[in-house]
Amino acid sequence: KAKSISLGGRSSRRTMIVGVEAACSLVHPTKVGTWHVHAPRIIRPAPDSGLSNFFHGSPSGLRNLPNTLLVGAMSCLCVAARHNIRGGPNSSARRRCLRNSAVADPKVAGIAVPARKLVAKGRVSAALPVPPDIVRPPYVAEPEAVRGWWNMRIQPRSAEDAVAMRAAGKLAHATLDLAGELIKPGLTSEELEAELHQFICDGGAYPSDLHYKGFPKSVMISINEVICHGIPDDRPLENGDLVNVDVTLYLNGFHADTARTWVCGETDNVGRRLVSATKEALDAAVAVCRPGAPMKAIGDAVCNIAEREGFGVVKGLVGHGIGEFFHGVPQVFHTRTNDKRKMVEGTAFTIEPVLTEGSPDWITWEDGWTNATRDGGRAVQFEHTVLITADGCEVFT
Repeated sequence: KAKSISLGGRSSRRTMIVGVEAACSLVHPTKVGTWHVHAPRIIRPAPDSGLSNFFHGSPSGLRNLPNTLLVGAMSCLCVAARHNIRGGPNSSARRRCLRNSAVADPKVAGIAVPARKLVAKGRVSAALPVPPDIVRPPYVAEPEAVRGWWNMRIQPRSAEDAVAMRAAGKLAHATLDLAGELIKPGLTSEELEAELHQFICDGGAYPSDLHYKGFPKSVMISINEVICHGIPDDRPLENGDLVNVDVTLYLNGFHADTARTWVCGETDNVGRRLVSATKEALDAAVAVCRPGAPMKAIGDAVCNIAEREGFGVVKGLVGHGIGEFFHGVPQVFHTRTNDKRKMVEGTAFTIEPVLTEGSPDWITWEDGWTNATRDGGRAVQFEHTVLITADGCEVFT
């Protein structure tokens, strides 16, 4: 918890009091091209930040860094250090980082990753049965059917396609509404999955995640530092957890894909801001969608919100084309790019940004599915399926 912060003039001391573990003073003299960190207790920097060169302390102290990870309050420091290494002390990237993250808004500089237990993988039960009368997507019987023409070309959606996708999106939206009503401390993610699985099947749809490239469950539930593709298990939800539920379903021959994140019980201010900022980023990205608009506008819209709030944006996970297939072209990037492609009327795709309170770098667990932030910072995702229309876009979910 960030208890207080004081920001002074251009060359003055900036003080951040971080939780109960350590109090850091960050000093950025005008003529010095690095941030200097002084702390009454040693703090562990992000593993890939290269910050050891910037710490004032004994080498023995740096070798005995504690496991507690308090990089959130130092996120602007970590980025500034990277920029200093890669672009020099006067690089435009570093100046932008310091302007947006360190000076512009005390709320941003006050971010702290609280000391907490990381999510531990629980026991995973067998897949839930789907009634035999529900139509399966082709890849359930033929795993190779995850690939096809949709990986190489975009086929505009017809009016009939849009009707079917609208119905699938409506059911997916209702499924997430139910998830929001059910989430509470003590409920396991498998118990949540079971309720959503039944709801999807009762609606006549197939839970698209089930058996897609071997995924063992009907929905994806990702908690705290888990970015996406979380496998439901017997771990009970805890007060303060950030719970992302990603639902894709197959109805009348078409998929709809959507996700939201909720706070389970009560959480800290940063957690609430992370959730609201990610939702705002998705809404901003949807707002720029129209025929002829550059695809890069989506990433720009997401990053404008993330940078304003001092959050990271996960780069390697992208939105995708969707229709009678689950994943296809176009790829949709949520970070800033030089993408020259234009949005075309009739194209359906997902927008699914993930914002992080710390570094957006991520790792994959041994299960081959679960992606989590490398530094243990929390991540939040929201997602919609949209169709580019003559006068803008339609959100199906």
